[in-house]
Amino acid sequence: MRILLLLILILSLTGCPKSPDNSSADLNKEEMIEILVDLHLAQASLDMDKLEGDSLYQGAQKYYAIIFELHEVTAEEFYSSFDYYEKHTEAFHEIYEEVVNRLTELDASMSKDFLDDYPAKPQIKLPTGPLSKVKVDTTHDQ
Repeated sequence: MRILLLLILILSLTGCPKSPDNSSADLNKEEMIEILVDLHLAQASLDMDKLEGDSLYQGAQKYYAIIFELHEVTAEEFYSSFDYYEKHTEAFHEIYEEVVNRLTELDASMSKDFLDDYPAKPQIKLPTGPLSKVKVDTTHDQ
């Protein structure tokens, strides 16, 4: 939810729409979308780890470096393209709409997979009654 709010804030802070000419962006829209999805997932992971200060900064730097390497781009190419699209707000909105869509789909998919894998009923028969009457097998087959 925090990611969605952050994305909405970023989108609302941009100015009037301009029409982009992709000639000066190092990365195309699809590349930006894929990288931004990964960056937001990395940020969510860092948020879950509850890192603060230098630990948060160092963790983010490591994640970002790995993501840039996986996508075969440099940080300079990404940030240059980000700046370009930020100035071309129509394209920036399109990119972030798709980022939000993909993150939402991923969240729904993960939730569904978890619920599908989570048994509605226990798969083992649990003993009833006092635990002192439960027999425990202490022999080990080797």
